Amino acid sequence: MRSASQVVSLLGVGCLLGWLLTSDSCSWPFSNPSVGPIASLDPPEDSTIQESHSRYPKAPLEELQALLANGQYEEALRTYDSARAQNDDLLGTQSKDLILSHARELIGAGQNETAQRLLKLVLQTDYRDVDVLLALAESQRRHKNYDALIQTLYEARANAHRPENLTAIENQIRMAVASYAEQLASQDDQQGLVQLYQMLTGIEPSYTPYFLKLAEVQIALNQYVEASQSLELIRHDPDLTTKAEQLLVKIEGQDELSSETVTDAAAGIEDAIPLARSGGHFLVNAYLNDAGPVTLLIDTGASMTVIKPDALANMGIASSGPKTWAVFNTANGRVQAQIMALRRLTLGNQFIEPIDIAVMDLDGAHEIDGLLGMNALRNFRFFIDQERNTLVLSRE
Repeated sequence: MRSASQVVSLLGVGCLLGWLLTSDSCSWPFSNPSVGPIASLDPPEDSTIQESHSRYPKAPLEELQALLANGQYEEALRTYDSARAQNDDLLGTQSKDLILSHARELIGAGQNETAQRLLKLVLQTDYRDVDVLLALAESQRRHKNYDALIQTLYEARANAHRPENLTAIENQIRMAVASYAEQLASQDDQQGLVQLYQMLTGIEPSYTPYFLKLAEVQIALNQYVEASQSLELIRHDPDLTTKAEQLLVKIEGQDELSSETVTDAAAGIEDAIPLARSGGHFLVNAYLNDAGPVTLLIDTGASMTVIKPDALANMGIASSGPKTWAVFNTANGRVQAQIMALRRLTLGNQFIEPIDIAVMDLDGAHEIDGLLGMNALRNFRFFIDQERNTLVLSRE
């Protein structure tokens, strides 16, 4: 149960609401690379840079520039927030452009840690700004901090809506993953590779090559049962069937694991649940305390499962005991929502019991009853089979 002061990050809510309120979508899956450095993405995601026609006195911008030059970043951010509070796009754009220009100068001079400190200050109040996230990612890439880089790029992807920027960010993700995997392999850190691909299959379950890479590392570590489970999740993928079958045959030939054990392990792991598509998103039916069904959008960027209050009311589900509240970051700002415990959440033949959910309205999300977040999905190994429109679940 969450404490009253806990702040729960729901990046996926921002992605969802951005999708619902614009013509673009934060769609899965992502494709293979190759583009240039992150900082060169064009055009900027969140703003159109306009020429100044001396509409504003120079003082605010000169003050901001002086504070940045002196390394007074907290004061600079207060000046930036004051400019944004004037609700004037041009002044806000010019102010942000000054900050990004200064950060890129720091990055170019190799002062990556200083640049990251500045950019993280900006993200404290504007956490969905894609331009700032991409500048932070460039600094992390220069610093070869691949773990943080991958996480930052996925945050940027969750908040980007333009197809051209989504493609560029997805390419950067692939490049970052390849660099990180190469680094871990050069250090002979096989366990680190397992952790990397386990994280990636959780974040992006529709990208099947991650499951294949995970299985290959698990085989190298003689983790044959785990490898067979990873491969069973993707053996019907048309692009990977042959390779998956070859690796399964290799596993069956190992003395450490009999073919009967592999068969038993594979037979018990899969539960394929039908999905519906809505744009670039997938919807699944779920049951709450054996009532329902409700329609949930699968959101791997959401840390907690969210159910709308009217959906709970329609099923006669009410909270009992003392109420617990938490603050969520959403596309519409910080929102306080009740946290309540469900006795059970059921997906196909699988269930989680008990499970905490956030009770929250999702503005504009008329066709769904909530979000299926990671506090439910992390109970399984899961894979979204886009060819068959199914969610494949297995127990760890």
